[in-house]
Amino acid sequence: MIPALVGRGVSDAERHILALPLRHGGLGLTDPRETTKTEYEPSDQQFTSGQQFTRHTKNRIREEKNEKCKNIRDELLAEMTPVSQQLMKGAMEKGASSWLSALC
Repeated sequence: MIPALVGRGVSDAERHILALPLRHGGLGLTDPRETTKTEYEPSDQQFTSGQQFTRHTKNRIREEKNEKCKNIRDELLAEMTPVSQQLMKGAMEKGASSWLSALC
């Protein structure tokens, strides 16, 4: 699907950027191979225990995902050219993705 959207094949680094949430400069086009790894464990814990997630558990999972995205973003930024870094930082500015998130 992604090559059809961008009109060409994408590198692994570009794929990781596209998978980042909007607030981290990406497009939120998650990679199912990666999300299944992070989503399975909490789901399995809830299923086997038979208990609903508490607000604390949900916040912890959200924070872990956010921290993972920040780490990926920082690694990608370190590998980018200065021009690409500026573009990525511009995409991460507050309000920069509001038009895109409104369309989703």
